Amino acid sequence: MRLKLTKSQIATYQTSGCICIRDAFSEHWIDTLREGVERNLKNPSKNFRDFSPDGSPGGFISDMWAWPDIPEYINFVKNSCVGELGARLNLKSSTVFMEDNFFIKQPLTALPTPWHQDLPYYEVEGDMWSVWIPLDSHVKIDCLELIAGSHLWGKKYLPLDFKVADVGPAELESDNEQLLPVGYERLPDFDDPTKSYSIISWDMNPGDCIVFDARTIHGNRSTKQNQGGSRISFRFVDENTIFAPDKYPWSDIGIEHKLKAGEPFSGELFPMVWRQ
Repeated sequence: MRLKLTKSQIATYQTSGCICIRDAFSEHWIDTLREGVERNLKNPSKNFRDFSPDGSPGGFISDMWAWPDIPEYINFVKNSCVGELGARLNLKSSTVFMEDNFFIKQPLTALPTPWHQDLPYYEVEGDMWSVWIPLDSHVKIDCLELIAGSHLWGKKYLPLDFKVADVGPAELESDNEQLLPVGYERLPDFDDPTKSYSIISWDMNPGDCIVFDARTIHGNRSTKQNQGGSRISFRFVDENTIFAPDKYPWSDIGIEHKLKAGEPFSGELFPMVWRQ
């Protein structure tokens, strides 16, 4: 499929920090990704995690940085339009592949994916974005939810542990604001009914995708309609984004590499997948 983006779509993305693109990928590519996830489930990486609470119905599993052993993933990022799609929305002339990340939630899963930004989880300085792709149909209430415009707030929020929906390092769980790392804030309660946030989501089908800025706040509060869901995200940077080691324990690239501080993401582990 030849990529077609309108000026209005690009403007929406720049303003909202996210957009749903309909029919972005053909059935061939969705089948390729499904085959990749099946292979990934049989051959999980060291980053595989089960977020399911003990004794709770449903289940929530995830894996990331598996692509070196999953040929379907690298085939997709190199040969579909996914690299060009994100670059054009972000007004970039290149796309460097950084990470794959699949999520599967079973029906009745009560554990939400907490509100968060992606950027604070990574040792990255510069532009970064995700392409979120459902591999089966998702109703709006079960889909990824995003806070439109939050990428422009200039805020950097503390990451959360997805299994307990709380800050990971114990020393940061205190209410003492003096313990906060410089430059970080605690996440406010975005579900507070007395506050007004522009929370958006969509009914989605296989072939659709959501592209969002790594600073955009997003989450998935539960599978409220008792539907499960399989989805995969691919994260990208541009060639000017650099490796910026962070002293905080939650920031980690998640894969062994030889990058030095200040170097751009490149090489065999971070391949260029599109250039204008």
